[in-house]
Amino acid sequence: LICTINSLIPAISCGNAVVLKISSRTPLVANAFQDAFERAGAPPGLVSALHTSHQVIAKVIQDPSIQHVVFTGSVEGGYKMNEATKNRFIYSTLELGGKDPAYVACDAKLQEAVETIVDGAMYNAG
Repeated sequence: LICTINSLIPAISCGNAVVLKISSRTPLVANAFQDAFERAGAPPGLVSALHTSHQVIAKVIQDPSIQHVVFTGSVEGGYKMNEATKNRFIYSTLELGGKDPAYVACDAKLQEAVETIVDGAMYNAG
């Protein structure tokens, strides 16, 4: 959720509408964002949930009204998004392949370190 918020709020604050295509594993998240903005009185279409395939998204990215693409996910998905944007002069932001690496020092309190690492990994999931 935090990854979505970190992209969504700045875009809206700068006067942009946002199309959310969330992972097919968490489709209700995009709906929840769209519903929350509508319930808050935002103009219709300010935040739109889009449930479709990567192939369709690649075509959507070709629309001239799309001026920035933010993608969080796998390296493979990043390659696909890069391919979709390469012939357009638009911004793209890719956050790829994070597996939440962590370093635990030899003098760390192991139980606290484990809990914090697991919390951090789950905090950014989905």
